[in-house]
Amino acid sequence: MVMGGLDNSRHAFTPFIVLMSLMLLLPIAVLLYEGSNNLLSAFTSTLFIYGALVTLLGASIAAALTLVLGLPTAYAISRGLVPKPPLDSIVGGLLTSPLTIPPHTIVGLSLLILVSPISPIPIISKLPLMDTIWGLSRRLFHSFGANNHRGP
Repeated sequence: MVMGGLDNSRHAFTPFIVLMSLMLLLPIAVLLYEGSNNLLSAFTSTLFIYGALVTLLGASIAAALTLVLGLPTAYAISRGLVPKPPLDSIVGGLLTSPLTIPPHTIVGLSLLILVSPISPIPIISKLPLMDTIWGLSRRLFHSFGANNHRGP
């Protein structure tokens, strides 16, 4: 309680709460206003079902890769099993690079160059990464790793 006045700290988040409520409730209000017939037909269309299945499959593959590669890496780091210098700085740099550079921009441009005809590694452009489940899984795997890193 502030002396001689009211405690305004509990009202500090009111604009944020109002904005978030509008962002959540306005789309629901539009859906209710437009009617549920279009909504039901959208959810039962083959295009929606195919997109949902591809997303589920890609996310499952990316989560499995994250589990298989991330768990041993986290264990090795937490137990101090990272190689001694100079390899420790290389491993540390590779693991923290998504935190020090904008990962989506840099990785996106790097992949675009890597799979383009001017690629420095020509065999990469022959791999089936574009418009395939493997390309989607690779992208989701990168997102899981870059966004879920918890540093010391």
